[in-house]
Amino acid sequence: MAPNFHIEIESLPLDRSSKFHQKVVDGIEDLLLVLAEDGRILYASPKSLSLIQVKPEALVGHYVSTYMNVDDIPVFLMEWKENMALGSTWRAHHRLRQRDDTYKPFESTFKPYTDNVIDKVTGSRKGTKLCLMTSRPYQITSTSLMDSFLEHYTTNIRLTNQLAQLKGEAEDFYDNTMSKQNADTTVQCATFKLEATTTTATATTTATTTVSVSMT
Repeated sequence: MAPNFHIEIESLPLDRSSKFHQKVVDGIEDLLLVLAEDGRILYASPKSLSLIQVKPEALVGHYVSTYMNVDDIPVFLMEWKENMALGSTWRAHHRLRQRDDTYKPFESTFKPYTDNVIDKVTGSRKGTKLCLMTSRPYQITSTSLMDSFLEHYTTNIRLTNQLAQLKGEAEDFYDNTMSKQNADTTVQCATFKLEATTTTATATTTATTTVSVSMT
């Protein structure tokens, strides 16, 4: 027999005055960032102070890539552009700069979503692309090992993309070469036919002239 359990939805403290949502966010141990489509930080959770020694309000308005290690930025920007366009969730390892200019390794999950807002001028509803970034410290015994791991990780991605680019260029070069060869073959065939036709016409003219002289 099912227990007689019922909660009135209206009684839940979900309104802003109760600060229920803030208590939930404060209880999350991970760093939460809400990013705009261009990568600017729109919101930072209070855990930023304990995790990277930077206050949340100091993060807002800055690009998240400016807090990353310079070696991690190219891969991050590449993955950001690709996955934001597709709306795909992805995970990445990177380093975030702390207040003392040292770097701390993090494992982050990026989840794109669309926020529907009302345009105050036109009153129409429009969608804005945002991204929820959830980061937690990456547990590893040695910082040097983490640096080595990230270096190999980013290098592998860069080489994979360069290989794909070179493969595409090679295929384009092959297609262009084959097209040119086919075009040259077509021109040669047309020239041969023209020469053959000219030779035949000349031979016919000579034969006609010979017959005419013989008859005379």
